[in-house]
Amino acid sequence: MAAHNKQPYELLMQGNSKTLKLPDGTAYYLYSLRKSLDTEKKDLNTDRLPANEIYFIGQVKKYIMDNGFHKSIEKNYKRKDMIKFISYNENIGVGEFFDGCYCIDITGAYWRSAYNQGYLSKSLYEKGLTVDKRVRLACLGTFAKTVSVINFDGEKEYFGNDIKPKFEHVFFNAANLIYKCMNACRKAVKDDFLFYWTDCVYVKNKDAVDICRGVMVEHGFDSHEDYCKRIVFEGNGIRVNKWSDKKEKFEDKFYGIMID
Repeated sequence: MAAHNKQPYELLMQGNSKTLKLPDGTAYYLYSLRKSLDTEKKDLNTDRLPANEIYFIGQVKKYIMDNGFHKSIEKNYKRKDMIKFISYNENIGVGEFFDGCYCIDITGAYWRSAYNQGYLSKSLYEKGLTVDKRVRLACLGTFAKTVSVINFDGEKEYFGNDIKPKFEHVFFNAANLIYKCMNACRKAVKDDFLFYWTDCVYVKNKDAVDICRGVMVEHGFDSHEDYCKRIVFEGNGIRVNKWSDKKEKFEDKFYGIMID
């Protein structure tokens, strides 16, 4: 409408959200539905953030910034590329498989990490446990996202300068604490380690489960475990046949990790 009326505007795009700013100070906000990555899933409800919970993202960001935690809590890593979200046992080759394995998952990993660092009050933390886990992640992820800018001068659109995040460590601090925990688990179970993916570690046996859960407690995290019928190392990734409590059956999950 603004373009049709040749009204200048600035369009800010961050993730699935867009903000249209007009010269008179008016701003319009839009959250876009994101198409499911699984082409077999046609229902967009499987991949959208709950509309009635999106407000929580702004509430958390306001709390952190109003209290100055984005400045007072310092960066806990030297470089972002030192934070490893994925790792696997390099002694395992393509084609090898393991039966009767386990997955140990940190419960609410990023959210708990933010609370442990002091970014969240107890009441805000507990409130977050009642919302969708993707909303909780977005509360921190919003600090690390670059904002793309498009300007319209009344005649044509052109790209403006991207707005880089100033306080991305709010997100990456949490990521680094989780990485340190995963790496500690990897070292503790030694050859019983299979791989980890972000906040979830896969191991060969129950003894390794107990070790990992103890390590997670030491790092300030709760955890839960799932049984895996089989884990197969393939050329382009790792395939896991894991029990799903939600679906009450075993189902395949594929992790795109290139195996050397």
